[in-house]
Amino acid sequence: MQHCIKAQQSQAYAQKVKLSNLKMMAQTVAYVQEHGFQSKADLDAALSDASAQSTDARNTLKSTENTLKNVNEQIHYTGQYLANKSIYSDYRKSRNKEKFYDDHRAELTLYESALRILKEKSQGNKLPTLKMLREEKNRLTELQTMQREDFNARREHERELRTVCSNVDIILGTSQAQNRQREHTQEKS
Repeated sequence: MQHCIKAQQSQAYAQKVKLSNLKMMAQTVAYVQEHGFQSKADLDAALSDASAQSTDARNTLKSTENTLKNVNEQIHYTGQYLANKSIYSDYRKSRNKEKFYDDHRAELTLYESALRILKEKSQGNKLPTLKMLREEKNRLTELQTMQREDFNARREHERELRTVCSNVDIILGTSQAQNRQREHTQEKS
């Protein structure tokens, strides 16, 4: 209220802001009691833990998304490989390879590039079948959905704790400089 010019000019608005602030304080105190926080340090520790869990969940989700992207690429190149495999087989059997290659240059180039990329991705192992890749994609998609829900829940919990910590700081009269310093420290970690 001290920083709001409108509240300083209007008694009714100032009263409304005070009432809103009191409700916020009451909700914060109720939250702190309901969750059994005994001190500001307990609340800060819970926020730090929630932040770490949120970061871990985000990293796990990103890892799954990268794996899914890789599997999608393999599906793409496997399809490209299979679509042009018969043309490559005909090329190998043809008597006039130069003319056949000139006539089917695009298809043969797609086949060769797909085969090269698939071999790189398989790292010398047997190439996975399209069926195996699709099953892996389905598994990863389900895992990604569960991980996204987990991450969203953890992030929401972290936001809730961050709001409560901010409200407790306001209630306890902690200075704005200390708030900015604490937030700056948390952003670095």
